[in-house]
Amino acid sequence: MLNLLPTEAKNKITQEYRLKVLWLSLFLLSCIFIIALVGILPSYLNEKIKVNAITQQKLLRDQEQNNPINIELIKKAESNKALIKYLQNQTGVIGSSVASSAIKEVLIKKTNTIKINSFSFKEKKLVIIGIAENRNELTSFYQSLKDDSYFKSANLPLSSIAKSVDNNFTIELILK
Repeated sequence: MLNLLPTEAKNKITQEYRLKVLWLSLFLLSCIFIIALVGILPSYLNEKIKVNAITQQKLLRDQEQNNPINIELIKKAESNKALIKYLQNQTGVIGSSVASSAIKEVLIKKTNTIKINSFSFKEKKLVIIGIAENRNELTSFYQSLKDDSYFKSANLPLSSIAKSVDNNFTIELILK
């Protein structure tokens, strides 16, 4: 068989081939390293957070043991939290039935063009925050709530009906 390539050309092609193989190997090795790093990073961060939490707990425990006044304050705070929680539960049970009934009334009156973002209930006042697709739908929704016998009064600020489309609104309802 005849050699058509001179020796210099053969050496150059061989050198280019080896260089390509080297670059490909380095690229694959770096990809493997990055994938391994991404796989290990969440575990490392989780352990770091646990170590910090344990360290903080130990510092707090040491501070509590060194200062008896803090222990008394913590006990008082815990008893106050329990009392507050108890009172919130008691008032929540009484208010929740009234609030849920009022919300049901509002949802019955709501149309598909009215989107309600949030409700806020305090004592006998229900505040509705939402978006209406257009002014006419908002005014009809407001009027239906105002005419409902469940509510004593309804307030809709004029700024809520200033735009003709995509009206952000806040309606305040006072329950009977």
